[in-house]
Amino acid sequence: MKKLLTLSLFSILLLGACKGEPVDGQYAEVAQCLTDKGVKMYGAFWCPHCAEQKERFGDDFRYITYIECDDRDPAGDSEACRAAGVQNYPTWTFPGQEKEVGTQDPLALANKANCDIPESMMPTTDNEPAMEESEDVVEEGTEADENEAMEEEPTEETTEE
Repeated sequence: MKKLLTLSLFSILLLGACKGEPVDGQYAEVAQCLTDKGVKMYGAFWCPHCAEQKERFGDDFRYITYIECDDRDPAGDSEACRAAGVQNYPTWTFPGQEKEVGTQDPLALANKANCDIPESMMPTTDNEPAMEESEDVVEEGTEADENEAMEEEPTEETTEE
């Protein structure tokens, strides 16, 4: 009986530990600040650069206001993307400021949005992170272009320099 009780208790603890709930990471404060400041990321589920952008934030991307631009996704809102003038993915919008297109460094986004950067993330030099010049952009296009973007690295036809 003791063995069964011990095994049951161990199983409950093990299952509880495996829930997979996200834990705040290094960009949680930055991501929440971006959302608080009205910053939005527009992208598409098939866009490799959007996936890379999400990976840069890790689990903390859940704090980012993300608008899916492809209506084939259940959360797709292509009308919102058209209204925002989104033509390439990913596109970051900042209230009252110019858009940023392409995969961006989270700290550069924070700087542009005037977010406080946690001291532990401050650059070691006097230079603040600058917005990256990124070739990580996918242009909105036809379904064939989208399928091509899913299967292979973008070519000059699907990236903006």
